[in-house]
Amino acid sequence: MAVLRTDGGMVENDPLMQFQAEILDRVMVRPALKETTALGAGLRGRPGNRLFQSAGDLQSRWPAGRTWEPNMDGQRRERVYGFWKKAVTRSFGWARFRIKIRIGGHNGQKYFR
Repeated sequence: MAVLRTDGGMVENDPLMQFQAEILDRVMVRPALKETTALGAGLRGRPGNRLFQSAGDLQSRWPAGRTWEPNMDGQRRERVYGFWKKAVTRSFGWARFRIKIRIGGHNGQKYFR
């Protein structure tokens, strides 16, 4: 797979999209319409839908927006990916602490732990 097509809220984050292109060593393409998952589900799920007969038909109507190209050499990619895995590993277990959150005013306060 040479190109990864993306959608959803995270495609608004340009640095994230570039990072994914670098780490995955793949071209990332954001559609012109950023919420294509919802559109596709709605169009395919509608009873009697005659607009799109196949996934390929829907895919052919997927207009590309912005594209990110990988620029890292392989050695640097592996090093950065190693740092990323280390950061993820360090994040394990952070939610073991009890956090008290108050929602509401003086009356009807609710607490979550």
